[in-house]
Amino acid sequence: MAPREVKKYGSMSPPNSKTSAFSASQGTSFGSTVANLSKICVGTGVLALPYSFAQGGVLCSVFGLAVIAVWNSYSISRLLKCEEIIVSMGFQRRGDVGTFSAIAKEAVGNVGLSLVDYTIVIMMVGVCISYQVAAAGFLANDPTLSFGTAANTVLTAVVLLPISCVPDIGFLSKYSVMGLGAIVISFLVIFYHGYTEYGLSGFGDVPVSTLYPDSLTNLSHWYGVSCFCFGISPMTFNVKDSMSEPSTMNSACRVALLVVFLSYCVIGDGTLLLLTPDGAPGITGDILQSLPAASLMASFVRISMTFVCLVSFPLCMVPAAEVVEGKLFMTGKNSEPTPVHLRVMTRSVLVAVSTTVAALIPSFVLIVSLIGCLCVGLVTFIFPPFFHMMLLKHQREYNRDSKERHSLLDVESHNGEFTDEGAGVIQEEEEERMKKIRLDRVMLVLGVISTIFTTGMTLGSVAESMRT
Repeated sequence: MAPREVKKYGSMSPPNSKTSAFSASQGTSFGSTVANLSKICVGTGVLALPYSFAQGGVLCSVFGLAVIAVWNSYSISRLLKCEEIIVSMGFQRRGDVGTFSAIAKEAVGNVGLSLVDYTIVIMMVGVCISYQVAAAGFLANDPTLSFGTAANTVLTAVVLLPISCVPDIGFLSKYSVMGLGAIVISFLVIFYHGYTEYGLSGFGDVPVSTLYPDSLTNLSHWYGVSCFCFGISPMTFNVKDSMSEPSTMNSACRVALLVVFLSYCVIGDGTLLLLTPDGAPGITGDILQSLPAASLMASFVRISMTFVCLVSFPLCMVPAAEVVEGKLFMTGKNSEPTPVHLRVMTRSVLVAVSTTVAALIPSFVLIVSLIGCLCVGLVTFIFPPFFHMMLLKHQREYNRDSKERHSLLDVESHNGEFTDEGAGVIQEEEEERMKKIRLDRVMLVLGVISTIFTTGMTLGSVAESMRT
């Protein structure tokens, strides 16, 4: 194989230095990075966690959640290794191409680039759908605010379309930050309601049948929601590029995943046991459905969460729309803005798609589970090991070509005599590479099987909900 041409994609710093290879700005401390990663995980999807634990079982959900946290850590470490590999082969990224997309392009070409871009677009649109379903559902559960689920969904679209078409959504960021506070308040109200209604009786007697899932369908629902609530892989490089010490990204991710895992165990099992003692109705949807309909405090929580969902919607819709606009109209390069009429047209179509799906599948927990099983499964459990495995093979070929050139120079410098220096090092490197490839193969197979199986099971539940 001929030596690969160095691709000039903008400025690049060397790997493992104080500056990230794809850095845009630096300054975030280790602690702040852990906090940022934790906040990325803890979003509106956490409202489906008690349902997830009810589906997966009180005990099995905890062990399963630990597995998913470790699996996420492995995937993030593989993505960071992929970045190191492409940098070591002389790659330099273009300014308008994300690092994840650049890795995909180097690993499997334009097909990989398109696959990652469109998977992330679908995932972000899916998150938008979950926001819209949640907002309509929160209003529908309140007798003073509901016009019916379908009417509420259309009303949310009337609000969402104008703010999704504005050229700059930066002003919404300060409102979306309120989301974490609204979620905390929501669970405090839920815990208070559960304690006043049932006390702590649910913690004293836990039936054996509730410790584990009672069907494969329930297991797939648990898996999807849990994956959704840990979906930070696409944000790996955005967070890393803001760090003052990018080399500590792996450690920051591990600490953040541990913090989130412990928090989810408290939220999931704590809420489930508090609200579902023997004889109480089970949790069948987002946890706000467990609040009394006529309560003033419950109405305040629902209105707050509805507001958070509405202002968070454009923060996912606009980046997704910009990718689509770039693909369709070749805009976005060199800061070239999308013409107003094309921007309005694209975002109107995407909001219409979101509204249609939200009206057809008005189940927040099923939407979250489907996104988790399919999109998060692809981005977190399939792409990282596959891309890493392919890049290791490319790196081997690249290093072999490099060493052949150096060997020829070495022969010339030794008057035509070959030397065996470095042969042992090369063999050790190859053995280490093969160990990594074998592990990647195992993880890839697990990712493919779990994604296909759980997505199929969840789609079955979605189809059933649409028939009823």
